[in-house]
Amino acid sequence: MTIEQAIKKAIEGGWKDKWDLDPENRHGSDVFLDPSFWQSLGKALGWGENDTAHRNEWISRWHDFIDHLAEGKSAESFFETLT
Repeated sequence: MTIEQAIKKAIEGGWKDKWDLDPENRHGSDVFLDPSFWQSLGKALGWGENDTAHRNEWISRWHDFIDHLAEGKSAESFFETLT
C-alpha cells in the first residue's frame, strides 16, 4: 500500500483531513501524528473484530509506525507492509 492509498483508506474509514492538505502534499508528519488517522485507517482495513480489539490494533500499528521511523526507515516502507 502506498501512503496515498493509506490516506484514501483512512478517509473511507471516516478520517477528516483537518489540515485540508492538497492531495499531492498529504505526506506531512502531522497526518501520521493524528490518532484519528490511525483509528480511521484501522476501521477501513478491518483491524480488530470488536471495539477493544479495534482500539488495540490501531494503537499497536501506530506505535509500530513510530518504531519503524525510529529505526531509520521511511514512512513509505512502513505503508508498503500494510495490505
